Amino acid sequence: MGATTTEPDVGEGRLAGMQPPALRADRPESHDSRQLIPWGVPDAVAVLATWLVSQLVIGLAISLVGVRVGDPFTAAMLLSVTPLVLILLTVGWVAAVASRSGGSHRLFGRRRATWRDVLAGLNYGIAGSVVITFVVGGGLQLLFRYLGVEVPPVQEQLRELATGPSAPVAAIAIVGLAPIGEELFFRGMLFQSLQKPLRFWPAATISGIVFGLIHFEPLVTVVTAILGVYLAWIFQRRGTLLVPIIAHSIFNLLGLVLIRLGLG
Repeated sequence: MGATTTEPDVGEGRLAGMQPPALRADRPESHDSRQLIPWGVPDAVAVLATWLVSQLVIGLAISLVGVRVGDPFTAAMLLSVTPLVLILLTVGWVAAVASRSGGSHRLFGRRRATWRDVLAGLNYGIAGSVVITFVVGGGLQLLFRYLGVEVPPVQEQLRELATGPSAPVAAIAIVGLAPIGEELFFRGMLFQSLQKPLRFWPAATISGIVFGLIHFEPLVTVVTAILGVYLAWIFQRRGTLLVPIIAHSIFNLLGLVLIRLGLG
């Protein structure tokens, strides 16, 4: 995608009227800049493993008390709890690692967000949603069918959540909590930790694949992995996590609307 320039570092200001150096999306940040990130790949792996185990424990605990996990209200609550746990694990782990050396603020990017980033997130979200959902997703559906691979529709449980009485809770989880939790970990923590030893594209690809794999279904996994790379590119280009959070939220919102319309 060629060379891209970042926005001015609003949080740190300009020294002696000098503009901050341009950063390329296909190159890692400078050595000094990467050293400001106090956590590494092992930390990100530990958070991911802890999060996955916590989901199993929560599911088992719910089953033991006799509550059906498939119940729409219970499922909606789980959709809310899962990203909350990821948020707490990610922020807590980074804070603990950075307690001595500092640098915990780098979880949110290399500069402070501005109101222009809100507009940028909306633009990236709308453009990315259209291309990834309709062009990439539609093309993959045709390819999978041609190859004889069964492509399951959106889970019936998700359809029930989006259209049933638990829809408001599900919407908050899918459009609000999930983008925050997933961007904090997959872009803020995992992607940035991978950028310490790797260049941009390998780091974005690996973090995108991991992001896709947690969604399980074949088509959803591929589409989500592509979305993950796109969100990493946005994060690298803009320098603040707010932009991919908003873009991710728009993507999920479009998916929810399509489900409610019977098109998902």
